[in-house]
Amino acid sequence: MQTYPKTEAAFKDMVSTFLVFSKKGRKYLRDVQYTGNLLVDFNITASRGRYQHIHFNDGVEKRRGIDEVEEVLHSVRFRFRDPFRGCLGPDYLAIRNDQESHIDFWS
Repeated sequence: MQTYPKTEAAFKDMVSTFLVFSKKGRKYLRDVQYTGNLLVDFNITASRGRYQHIHFNDGVEKRRGIDEVEEVLHSVRFRFRDPFRGCLGPDYLAIRNDQESHIDFWS
């Protein structure tokens, strides 16, 4: 298993190599918007990712799952300290709303 690069330059080199020179990486090129040249100097300006739903058996598992997703999203740090901009779909919002309703009901 590779270790995470220690510098931005090393990270960019790893991303560039993956996206440009690997068969697995090239399929993600359409998901990444960037300025500059991926071989020389670039900045990723936007990207999108795919995810897979996992069925949870009850509300407790659903809330734990959404907490983990939100923890990851809040830990993302960008170059100029811009916050992560994303959205959760209606199914995820319903989980959070159910949790808030449950807290209000029992408080």
